[in-house]
Order: sequence, then C-alpha cells, then structure tokens
Amino acid sequence: MSSEPSPFDDLKLGHDVVWNELREGVQKPRHAFHWPTLCYLDGFTPVPRTVVLRNLDRSEKRFEMHTDARSRKAAVIPKAKHASLSFYDPRKSLQVTVMGRIEMLDPRKEETELAWAKLTLATKTIYANTIDPGTAMLEPENTTVPVDEMSTEDLTRARKNFRVLHLTADRLEVLSLKGNHRRLLFDYGLAGQRRAAWLAP
Repeated sequence: MSSEPSPFDDLKLGHDVVWNELREGVQKPRHAFHWPTLCYLDGFTPVPRTVVLRNLDRSEKRFEMHTDARSRKAAVIPKAKHASLSFYDPRKSLQVTVMGRIEMLDPRKEETELAWAKLTLATKTIYANTIDPGTAMLEPENTTVPVDEMSTEDLTRARKNFRVLHLTADRLEVLSLKGNHRRLLFDYGLAGQRRAAWLAP
C-alpha cells in the first residue's frame, strides 16, 4: 500500500474532492462520472439504467437526469420514490454511491423548460421518436428522427415527451482504492442532521 498522503485521509477534503469530480462529470462528457448508473425498484425488481448526469446542485445535494415520459422508467420512478446513483472512475479507482429521494418534475415547471432549452438539437431528437421506448420490434429499425429532418411537429412532440428527474441525496458513500483503501460516509439526514465518518473498506 502507498504511504503517500491521500485527500481521503481527511473527511472534509475528501468530501470536497468528490463534489468537484461530480461537477466535472456534468461539465465534461468524457469524464467517467458523466455516465452514472441509476438504480430503482420496479415492484420488487432492482432496475439499473445508465443515465447522463445533466446538472448538479451541491447546496441542495441534487442530481439531475432526463428521461422520456413514455418509458417504463418514467412510469415507475414516481412510485419508487427512492433511488441510487453509482459512479466509478477506473483511472482514479474511485467509486461514489449516492442514495436518496427521486422525483419526476412536472413538465410545466420552469425548471423543465430551462433544462430543455440547454439541450442541443441532436439530443432533442431522442425524444421525437414516433415509437415508444421499450416497444417490441420484429427487426432492427432506426427510430430517431435525423437532425436535418426535424420538423416543428417533431420538436413539439419531443418537448411533450421530455422529463426531468431530480435525485436529492440523503447519503453519499465514497470508496477510494488508490493506494491505501479508504471508505467515507456522508449522511446528510432528512432533518438536516449531518454526519461524516470513515468506514472499513
């Protein structure tokens, strides 16, 4: 094991390092944290889905993802109410797991409109598909509308299908496997009670 000092030998510094990495995950598409795994329960079945981390609010401990209103995910998440996000950066041997409450925003909310406005036209085409996500098909078929063929009708349909997901963290766990292994817990608490501690890796 390495004897070099690690930011994860200090709870506050480790916490800051993780949130900085998460912020980079939003800003840099090639960052490993840009593509976390969202996990939620569909009945009694755990369902993992790779999503894109679209936005982050550290002060609110809130993570933003997007989905299609016609997807199974959009139907299940409002009932599930709780979910987790798992991040892993193999270059840094760093794993972050966030657990908390998840909600799908009302499409009429200003936050949804602002999120929609930030998307590129190429990303908006994803929500313009005429075939609902998860529909059984007899053979492979391209269902995404080409960017240069997007009509006003297609764009209207895409906006109608667009939804914003917010996960508010109650708990964040960090596992650093670089050098001396360190596992850190940050419990944000539902009533504002905070706790930070090391755990055995």
